[in-house]
Amino acid sequence: MIETQGEIQHEIGILTERDRLVRTREKSRRRRGLKWQAWTGAVLVWGALVYGCYVAADHYISGLRQELQDIRKMNEARLEELKNDINALHEQLQHQRESAAQLLERLAAVEEGLAGVQEELSLAGNALGRTDETRQALSNRINDLSKQLQQLQSAIRKLEEAARVY
Repeated sequence: MIETQGEIQHEIGILTERDRLVRTREKSRRRRGLKWQAWTGAVLVWGALVYGCYVAADHYISGLRQELQDIRKMNEARLEELKNDINALHEQLQHQRESAAQLLERLAAVEEGLAGVQEELSLAGNALGRTDETRQALSNRINDLSKQLQQLQSAIRKLEEAARVY
């Protein structure tokens, strides 16, 4: 046991020294624990932030890809419609050309008939003067052919205008 006062004080000094060392060790342990917790918390926060940014970027990129696919599909559909419209216009133009060719053939036939009538008139100039009926019939025929010629010419003009529009 402790017998003297000096020994007691010495023991008290040792106890206080031990107490101080114990407290220092406990503080350093607590500080290490707090540092470890702070670093762990910071890493977790940054990890969550990076993951959140990745998810947001992935969602944004997926949305852009979907919009691009929708635009591509819409453009393909419009392109198909345009091709169909162009084919229909081409067919109409071909039909108009065929109609114009037929009208030109009819016009040529009418011109030939008109030329034939004029030739007959020049050959039968004196004979026509003698008979009013023949003159009247030929005059009527000439008027009819002239009307047909005018109708065909106006139809050709309309077809040419229609062809220019296409």
